[in-house]
Amino acid sequence: MFKELTIDHFRGIQKLELTNLSKVNLIVGTNGSGKSTLLDSFFLTTNPLNTRLITNTNILRGVNRIDENFFSTFFYGLKNDYDINFHASLEDGSERNLKIKPYFDSDKYVDYSNEIEFGELAEGLNPDSTQEIDHIPGVILEYTNSKFNEVLKSKIKKADDGLKIEQPNDLREEFGAVYLSVNNIYQGVPKRLEKIIVDKNLDYVIKALNIIEDSITDLSLGNNGMIYCDLEYSRLLPLKIMGDGFQRLLAILLAMYDAKKGIILVDEIENGIFHSKFPAVWETIYKYAQEFNVQVFATTHSIECIEHFSKISLDSELFQSEADLNLYRVEEKAEHHKVTLYNRELLRKSLEKGFEIR
Repeated sequence: MFKELTIDHFRGIQKLELTNLSKVNLIVGTNGSGKSTLLDSFFLTTNPLNTRLITNTNILRGVNRIDENFFSTFFYGLKNDYDINFHASLEDGSERNLKIKPYFDSDKYVDYSNEIEFGELAEGLNPDSTQEIDHIPGVILEYTNSKFNEVLKSKIKKADDGLKIEQPNDLREEFGAVYLSVNNIYQGVPKRLEKIIVDKNLDYVIKALNIIEDSITDLSLGNNGMIYCDLEYSRLLPLKIMGDGFQRLLAILLAMYDAKKGIILVDEIENGIFHSKFPAVWETIYKYAQEFNVQVFATTHSIECIEHFSKISLDSELFQSEADLNLYRVEEKAEHHKVTLYNRELLRKSLEKGFEIR
């Protein structure tokens, strides 16, 4: 799992370093400060040669159309003046570096990927805009790791009939990641539920869901991925009629189980969860992070979410070490980003004195 991550020239971030990463990490900051970009950075660094992660990071933001500006959105200032660099230090002592460079060579492809589903252009990527954008048709991924001496490469580029890809057969993925964005949090829930049912571990989820709905006793799968809840009525109830908080907590718990010995990334974790439930939700997330050996990265805009995050870290017997939990505040000033690290004691004092944390 991650101990440190340095980001250079990725999206709107010129340079940023996160240190002393813990088991559970909460990232806060104003709109546009780069919180989601940090989640993207961790996601790309988990499996640096997998070109599908490149497209997925934009799709998770709702950018489904692969047009002439798609790859430009990854580069600082939408220009190809600088390569993107990620450098990560991991818990096992290894170091990994991912460099992402513009790819202009139109001739060297060996594989073909399925065409990405097209949709509307995201705001800010309108081709009629007056914003100057460098046309970058593709990217090259260069990966190095302290565990081996070679430089490994993957390539991905837009073509007339979809995407062209070149990447090693062995992607050397050492730990998995599940990324839950605002746009995809419910995607994959039926498949993950089926896995935990087959593994006979559904009790983990039921006990946690009792935080929000104490009468639920079971979950089951129907046709076409339909999920039903047993609330001890005469009939099972469809999951979709349950509240947003219930559905989001289920999605998060299933993702944590799916990401055993890896990481889970959750954007805007507070959505749909009533603030009085946050203490139990945070305690449950931490408990299962320990149980499944999952590192958690989450963002929030909610001061209530932050306050309960702080309170549970001080009050719960689960938290035995300062290294268990940290909050990172991201700020942008004059096109430069900085991160302030709050351990649980500094966070408590800052909240007591009324300092702005969000």
